[in-house]
Amino acid sequence: MIKKVLVASLLSVSLLFVGCGESEGESRLETQQMLDSGDYEGVITKLESIANSDSDYLALGAAYMGRAGLSISSLIGVMLENNAGVTSEFAGFTQRINVKKTKTALSDLEKSAVNYEKVLNGLCTNSTVVLTDSQKDVCLYKGLSQSMKATVVLGYMGDMSIFGDANESDARLSASVCAMQYANDGSQNSICSFNSPVEDANVTFDSNNTYNPMTITVNGYAFDYLLTTNTTPRQSVVTDGYCQTDFVSCDQNSSGCYPCPVNQVANDPELAYADLLVDSLNNGFDSILAAAGTGDNADLEAEINTFLSEIDTNNNSIITLEEILIYLDAQN
Repeated sequence: MIKKVLVASLLSVSLLFVGCGESEGESRLETQQMLDSGDYEGVITKLESIANSDSDYLALGAAYMGRAGLSISSLIGVMLENNAGVTSEFAGFTQRINVKKTKTALSDLEKSAVNYEKVLNGLCTNSTVVLTDSQKDVCLYKGLSQSMKATVVLGYMGDMSIFGDANESDARLSASVCAMQYANDGSQNSICSFNSPVEDANVTFDSNNTYNPMTITVNGYAFDYLLTTNTTPRQSVVTDGYCQTDFVSCDQNSSGCYPCPVNQVANDPELAYADLLVDSLNNGFDSILAAAGTGDNADLEAEINTFLSEIDTNNNSIITLEEILIYLDAQN
C-alpha cells in the first residue's frame, strides 16, 4: 500500500504553478527552486507570515514535509530500499522513516497538513463534491503527511523491526500501550507493572508544560513516560531520550533527568501518542481515499480499506483509541 500511495503522489509535482499570474511568477519560480534544492527553512521563512494564496499554502505544505525529513523524494528513496533483516515491508519502511525524520518531524507534519487543508477547506471529506484532479492531488499530499505522522509515532513507541512478528514481542511497545491506556482511563494492564505518578512528582519544563513522570515495567525492563496534567483525558506524550527541564540532554539515572518531550515549544499543542494516532489513522486515510476511487486508484482504495478493516473492528468507519490499542497488542 505504501508504494502505491507514493507513486500516486508523484502526480502532484506541478501543483505549485496552478493558477500562477505573470506578476507573481518570478517569486513562485524562486520558491520552487528553493524547494527543489531542499531549502525548506528558506521557504518557511519567506512565506509563513505572508501566505495568502493556494500556491503559498502548497509550497508551505511541501516545505514542512521536507523539514520533517520526509520530502517526496526522500520517501521514494526509502520505498526503494530493500527490507533485509526485518519481519515485513511495513516494519522496514517504518524503521527507515524513523531514521530520516528530524526532531521536529511530528509538529512539521501537522503544519504540512494544516497548510494543505487551507487549500482544500474540507473537500477531502465532503462526499457531495466531485473533486478535480488537482484537488485529489492535494488530498493525497495531505493524507500522506498525516499518515507519516502515524509511522513516526510508532517508531517512538517501540521496535518496529519485530512489529507483527508472531515469534517475538517488544517490551517497550507493550509499555507504551499500557501508558496510553492508563492515561486515558486509569486502567492497568496486567502485563505491566506501574509506578503511578503522584501529584508532588509534577515536573514543569521550560516550554511551560507540566507533566507527571511515571515508570512502567514489562518483563523486567523499565520504561519512563510523561503524562499530561492539564488535559481530559490525560495523555502520554511523545518523548525522545532524556533531558533536564531546560531540554539539555542528561544521563537517564542522574537527578533532575526526565524523559524528554518532543514538543519543546511553549503554547504549542501537546504531541501525545493517542491523539496523534487517532487523528492520523482517521483523517490521513480519509484524505487519501478521497484521491482514490475508480480507474488506476481503485486498488489503492481497496488496500487502504483492507488495512483499516483490520483496526476498525466495530465497522463504524471511525477508528477509536481502544481499537488502536487492541490492534497494537495483536501485532505485538
